[in-house]
Amino acid sequence: MKHAVFILLAGIACIFMIAAGCTSSSGTATTATPTATPVATTAAPADTTAQPNAPATPAPSFAGNWNVTWTSGSDPIVTTTMTMKQNGTTVTGTYTYVDNGKITGSIKGTVEGNRLTGSWNDIYPNVTYSGPLAFTLSADANSFTGKYASDSDAPGAINNTTDYWNGVRV
Repeated sequence: MKHAVFILLAGIACIFMIAAGCTSSSGTATTATPTATPVATTAAPADTTAQPNAPATPAPSFAGNWNVTWTSGSDPIVTTTMTMKQNGTTVTGTYTYVDNGKITGSIKGTVEGNRLTGSWNDIYPNVTYSGPLAFTLSADANSFTGKYASDSDAPGAINNTTDYWNGVRV
């Protein structure tokens, strides 16, 4: 029986030595490299309360009715109303005025930020005039300042023209 107890104790001692990393038989102690022990973390519970959808700030729009004025060189100032529609970045507009007869006009262009660039087209009874335009919408979107040139002007004339085309939202 003493023999069985001795074998049992020797076996338990071996298990402890293996568990402790003491398995070297050369008599030289070895140092076991500690391994990282994962630390249990608990995530904060997900916020499941309904958050009201904040309304998206709409991009400035040129759509609407405008009182507009424009002039070219020594020509008299023209005042009329213009209606613009905007679909995405595309803007179209129409206006009429009297200049030796009723003139029908239109604009079309593309918006980037607060700037509309495109072209205008005036249809007189016997002739059509057209050219480039550039409008800049104010921060409050209630007015714009702009300039225009004629297709008969030198290329790039809109960059240094004094011809203006301004509008105030109605």
